[in-house]
Amino acid sequence: MAELRFDIQNVLTKSWEAFAKNALFFILYFLALGAAAIILTAIIGLISAIFTMIWVYLGIAVYIILIVALSIACLAALYIPVANSIKAANGEVIDMKNLFKIDRANLIKFVAISIIIYAIVFVLYVIFNFIPVWLLGFHSMILWSFTSIIWIAISLLIQVLFFPVVYICIDKKELSIIDTLKLSYKITSTEFASAIVWVLICVALFAVGMIVFGIGLLVTMPLMFIGSALVYQKLLENKAN
Repeated sequence: MAELRFDIQNVLTKSWEAFAKNALFFILYFLALGAAAIILTAIIGLISAIFTMIWVYLGIAVYIILIVALSIACLAALYIPVANSIKAANGEVIDMKNLFKIDRANLIKFVAISIIIYAIVFVLYVIFNFIPVWLLGFHSMILWSFTSIIWIAISLLIQVLFFPVVYICIDKKELSIIDTLKLSYKITSTEFASAIVWVLICVALFAVGMIVFGIGLLVTMPLMFIGSALVYQKLLENKAN
């Protein structure tokens, strides 16, 4: 059986301690981000409905364009909590005054890498889920279940192999997008058991956070971000040794 190269309890304990020091920042930031996303989604729906009254396909096109733009904006907004999760993982107290001092070039790379990962997952969905069901029939529940399992399994594999990319992007700014992806693959593929255990823990934390209309995410999301930074640092350290 593959050996875990990090102490799960230690990671969760350190994550909680780091979160406790910076709880105000993380709670307020994720609360503001969630509220903004909900409000903007509602506005997008309203705008799309107006265009739909002119022409149905125009409304659909406007909706898709605006949702994609909002998704990219949300990815960009995650730069701040990811960057500060690394600081929190290192025992620092987040300085709210310098919160929005961002390296624009690195932010663009951060968004580009995030888009690449989500684009891969989307393409896999089209290949392994949508196309087979579309060709063979939407009404086959067995087929839909089978193709969905395949897509989920492959998507999970992608998440396991590349969850550190956003941390590498910020921690090692000198690396190109390709080198960032390569480094992520190296440190996770060589310690696959550790990586998959952590990703499954993140899935569990997310599920717990969804309790009570997602309010728990204000706590579990920061734990996931800080914990992922700690696991990334540990896997990188193991690779160096």
